[in-house]
Amino acid sequence: MISGKPSSFCLLPYSAGSAVKYLQRSNSSMIIYEITAIVEPHLIGDYEKYMREQHIPDLLATGYFAAAFLTKAESGRYRVQYHAHDRNALDNYLQTEADRLRADFL
Repeated sequence: MISGKPSSFCLLPYSAGSAVKYLQRSNSSMIIYEITAIVEPHLIGDYEKYMREQHIPDLLATGYFAAAFLTKAESGRYRVQYHAHDRNALDNYLQTEADRLRADFL
């Protein structure tokens, strides 16, 4: 996990979990926005590099998220968790930044 450092993330072993989770943190609710990606074998290296060097740092730089986790299951299956400060931060990200950052994947 990286908090407040938009230039890095954590690649951890995959573990099962639900798509949206709520965490209690100092009288506020943190929301985990989770994405699952299935990557073609020939694109795995490029995907991991892109997530590590561009997408995750860009997403954290929006200020809406406190941390990000990238986990890997079997070859080609990834789970990305973005820890939003609260529900309002997630909603603002989805309304103002998500389309721009998702366009990089196209």
